Amino acid sequence: MSKELIEKFSNDPSLAEKNLMVKVTKGENFRAVMKIGDLEWQTDAPEGLGGDGDGPSPLFVMLGLIGSCQCTVAQFWSQKMGVKIDEMEVMVRGQINLQELLGEKDGPIGFRSFSVRTKIKSSAPKEKVEEMMKQVNSHCPVFSNVMGETDMEIKTSIVASD
Repeated sequence: MSKELIEKFSNDPSLAEKNLMVKVTKGENFRAVMKIGDLEWQTDAPEGLGGDGDGPSPLFVMLGLIGSCQCTVAQFWSQKMGVKIDEMEVMVRGQINLQELLGEKDGPIGFRSFSVRTKIKSSAPKEKVEEMMKQVNSHCPVFSNVMGETDMEIKTSIVASD
């Protein structure tokens, strides 16, 4: 995010208010096709749940959203705080009971918890990377949305660069 954009939002906060939208249509069998502008991709259920496995399931997409949001927000905060990120890897796991999804058992439908493990390689001092990640984790919109309904554990490991 550029300094010009930050300044623009500071001068007129109404410009920062956005309504985001994704169009999703039913594809063949269990597929769903998502479209944002010219970008298009699909999800599918695994073969064992009736799909063809031709795309990630929405559950895996949700896990990917958590990791990709942290990674994207980290790049913004890296620039803002002057912390160079050489490498970053985010592993996200979600605990779910599929019997509830299938209506075979009563209980909360969806993920019960998330585990986020982030590994960062940086030549910056460990304390500076830790402070940056505090900002990242408290400013990630997907985290904010998910944490209102689902427990999420967030851990970051930092590896020094050569």
